[in-house]
Amino acid sequence: MNSPFIVTATGAIVAEGSDPTFEQWREATGCALQAGRSIGWVIGDLINYAETRWGEKYKEAIELTGLDYGTLRHYTSTASRVPLCLRNHKLSYYHHVKVAGLKAPEQKRWLELCDKKLGTPDEIGVRRLAKCIRQGKLVPKDEAVVINQNRGIPNHLSQITRLVAWWRNFDGEDRNKEQLEALWADFQPLFAALGQIAVLCGYHLTVEPAEPIVQD
Repeated sequence: MNSPFIVTATGAIVAEGSDPTFEQWREATGCALQAGRSIGWVIGDLINYAETRWGEKYKEAIELTGLDYGTLRHYTSTASRVPLCLRNHKLSYYHHVKVAGLKAPEQKRWLELCDKKLGTPDEIGVRRLAKCIRQGKLVPKDEAVVINQNRGIPNHLSQITRLVAWWRNFDGEDRNKEQLEALWADFQPLFAALGQIAVLCGYHLTVEPAEPIVQD
């Protein structure tokens, strides 16, 4: 049965002449939510299929999705390493990212354990799962607390601060097109790395006005 709701590029509308029931609304809303959670899988599987069928299609995928190469490569890598039969819709995409580097039996073991503990006080989050995999055992929840950056985690604020300061003094109008294109090419690895970090953190990468970076 077709849904009375039509999804467009900018939202959802009710088909003309339709009178949706509450159950149809619930179903459509659930499908929309699931589609959002599955976007990494869907894009990864589609690009992997295109590569198998027609050869590498990242250029076309970048144009179609507006996502950068690093993000798309992350999606395709995870989708290719975690078989469809092992994916668990109740777990987040990022749980699967953490097990992607394991062999299938180990992927199955960890994902089933995470599923089993869903909704319990001992639920396994993404960070805890990563630590469990590193240690090869179930780590107690209180041992998986994230350590802040002032307790030994290296940061790159000094390099970023210098880069931001340079950018604030940069006058693009004094550069010709060739120089600007060279600068664009130089920044591509940084964009790719930032895109991958955003995906791993579960963020949507957007471009915002620069803000001052304050050193602690």
